[in-house]
Amino acid sequence: MHPFSSPRRSAIRALLLALALAPQVLSCRPPEVSTTATAIDAAPVSGAASAGSGPSGMPTAAGAEAAETPDPSAALLPPDPPAPTLAETLALAPDAAPDAALLGLPLASDETDGLGFAGAGWLALDQPEARALAWSTGPAGMPHALALYARQGEGWRKLDQLSLDERLLPTGEAASAPGEPAGAFPFFLEQDVGPVAGGPGPAWIVLRGGWGANGGAFLLLDIAEDRLQPRFARLEAFPGSTTLEDLDGDGRPELVLDETDGYVFCRACGVAEAAFRFLTWDAGADAFLPVGTIEALRALPAARSAPLAPASRLAEAGLWKDALAALDRAEAEAPDGFGEPTLDAHARWIRRTAEARAEIATREVSPAGRLLHAVFYGDYAAVLAMLRAEDPAALLSGAPPLLEPGWESELRARIETATDAALAYAEAEPGWAESGIVHLLRGWSRWTAQPGDPVARDALELAAEQLPDEAFARALADRAAGHADG
Repeated sequence: MHPFSSPRRSAIRALLLALALAPQVLSCRPPEVSTTATAIDAAPVSGAASAGSGPSGMPTAAGAEAAETPDPSAALLPPDPPAPTLAETLALAPDAAPDAALLGLPLASDETDGLGFAGAGWLALDQPEARALAWSTGPAGMPHALALYARQGEGWRKLDQLSLDERLLPTGEAASAPGEPAGAFPFFLEQDVGPVAGGPGPAWIVLRGGWGANGGAFLLLDIAEDRLQPRFARLEAFPGSTTLEDLDGDGRPELVLDETDGYVFCRACGVAEAAFRFLTWDAGADAFLPVGTIEALRALPAARSAPLAPASRLAEAGLWKDALAALDRAEAEAPDGFGEPTLDAHARWIRRTAEARAEIATREVSPAGRLLHAVFYGDYAAVLAMLRAEDPAALLSGAPPLLEPGWESELRARIETATDAALAYAEAEPGWAESGIVHLLRGWSRWTAQPGDPVARDALELAAEQLPDEAFARALADRAAGHADG
């Protein structure tokens, strides 16, 4: 048995990573890594592909390397094995599919200590000519491979091959799904590969697979000039969070990236903050570009962006409940659409995000989770109702309700970020009625971190002044003032 075969390699790496990331592991938080996508616009050479990814998930300068997280197990482990080289020719009838042996793939078994593959996938393509894709399937302790074949005589000839490893999918910080040790490889099953209906070209292929124990992998490529050209790759914290949807009804799908943070406290806690990005293929740029963004709306002349400006400002402030209401009003005044692609895309983005946050806010989670879900939705009336249901003395005590044991700092940080954005909106819109509730929440949160904090006390007093009809706010402010006097 090889001392560094797949299970042992993974076990050693996982153990050393756990030691290196002990604070995060013990708190159930995932490693601080990114799951941003990479758009790939460089044609690969046979057997390899290049990709560079910036913070937004779009390409960096040509040939740039993605940032890497140091792997504490690297010094103890030999280099990861290369992806297999699939057979150059296949003696195979046109309507038959090759097995792993014919492709030259080693199968995992007890004798190989699990190092190998589960089998092989095969997809016959009619466009642009008689072509077929073959790939290794199932979890493995090595990178997978994908190859393009052309019909030749009584069999098939290999035209190109990609290694589904760190040269294709980004490495280090950009490659590790939360909770997964670096060095795992994405895997694809037979049913995970298929053509893209209405894709930008006649031979676009999508691959959906897994990543480690809990993550997902997504790869979009096209076949041009008998080469496999990766166009978009993403590693997902949750499988299936990258989809192809025809958002604008033009018959061509857009990429929808669900970037929801499902690890607000921990994976099993059920507390989540919804977020989305839309990307569309731009033939001129030969790349996927974002659509529906706040920046795109701002770039329009004020007269053209005016119908959605109120909803957009509310969304930017995290006030999604009010943004959805503003969007409903704007769409009611334009029942046939806005007649402006940027506005239509932005409206879809606001609705998708707001409705997702509204749904999350109905989930049965802990009291702290329900409080955060209301904050994420921008439903400050619900926040006030939750605070008002508690005794003011208990809220300002050393063990206040609504805090999540073990996650107090995370709760406060999320509240601070959300209230920063909401108060910036309140400053720009002095008539906004819920600014007092934002001060109340912010003051209480800061008080729980440092009872007697004068900044927290001032925030509670300001809240009471802005909510003159709210006896609860006055009671909380007076108790905080009494604490200082005492």
